[in-house]
Amino acid sequence: MTLPDTGSQALRCREMIWVGGQADRDDFGSIRTPGDMPEQMKGAIGRIERELTLNGAALEDLVFLLCFYAEDGSGDEPTVCAQLADCLPDGVKTAVNLVPVPRLMDVQQLVEIEGYAMRHPNGDLMPRSYAVSKPVQDASEKFCPAIRCGKMIFVSGQAPIHTDGAVHAPGDIVEQTLFEMVQIERILAQFGAGFADVVKSNRWYSGRAVVEDFEPAALACARFYPEPGPAATGIPVPRFSDPDVTIKLSCVAMLGEDGRHLTRQHVWPEGHWDWTIKLPYKHGIKCDNMIFVGGQVALDTSGQAIEVGDLPAQVERSLRHIQTVLDRFEEPAAQLCKLTTLFRQETSSDIASPVQDIGLVLKAAPINTQIPLPALAYPGLEVEIEAFAMLDRSKPS
Repeated sequence: MTLPDTGSQALRCREMIWVGGQADRDDFGSIRTPGDMPEQMKGAIGRIERELTLNGAALEDLVFLLCFYAEDGSGDEPTVCAQLADCLPDGVKTAVNLVPVPRLMDVQQLVEIEGYAMRHPNGDLMPRSYAVSKPVQDASEKFCPAIRCGKMIFVSGQAPIHTDGAVHAPGDIVEQTLFEMVQIERILAQFGAGFADVVKSNRWYSGRAVVEDFEPAALACARFYPEPGPAATGIPVPRFSDPDVTIKLSCVAMLGEDGRHLTRQHVWPEGHWDWTIKLPYKHGIKCDNMIFVGGQVALDTSGQAIEVGDLPAQVERSLRHIQTVLDRFEEPAAQLCKLTTLFRQETSSDIASPVQDIGLVLKAAPINTQIPLPALAYPGLEVEIEAFAMLDRSKPS
């Protein structure tokens, strides 16, 4: 398969390789196989493979795949998961999360996939270990509940599904959240880790831009995290493929390769925005050589949206929040590697990128995955942007 040359869409910093969201596009940027999910997945994975190759790695080095797929209410996530697994060669075993969205940037686009991989800077493969669990029906052997590589632990998206395929507490977002958090607790324990080692939390829940949808799951998750909690992002999606499912959770944890718990710092810049309820999550977490920035938004200190209806202004404010968080860590060697941009968009036509000229706001040019959604967590929000940064000690300060 010949892939179009659209410039680098991956960034490597020491052992980490970040590949931004990939779609099955031709040399002119058009979707090559409209309406064909399996073929679009194959093309997206092919592009990820090319980017990894250009950065001295391979698909076998993957530690996490995040797959956004178009879901109109007629989908079937186990089938989508199987289709994704079919695109991966034997020897791949990675954490994964599948997130349904109403649409993507192109009206003919059905899937966008980003990937993280790890390979030693000297080119050697990095040892890894995998969490195990009782298999859910139709689960692929190419995906695992969690993967540990170096100091990193990537936990796959957890769904409220019992091993026989039955949905736990159908439609009850609090009970499903607690169910998934217990799953995560058991997974982390297999590596000797716990919630105090979690540095990044992601919550995808069925909901609209109302606090009544946001708060219950946020508070249910918060019960498990000691202060200071992780950097966090919570994003509503209109539906999951199974209407009884209301939430999916994933996270990243860090643990010393010798099993010791790593110290970490957190920042909460003075005057920074806040939620409408007290939560243990922090705007930025630094652990070892990684910095995680939770989803940044245009809210004030009482959780009220500002610059309502102005997407460019909210994008700029969110990017400046990210830079402020990074600056508070006072790490000149920090390299901003990866953004994920979720923005409100209801149009049915092709969508232009809302995040351009990043370098005018940020002191970096990170990889960026951009996903449109009909609503975000709070009324008036137009965009939410999360970030990953890494300390490159090989660069002079």
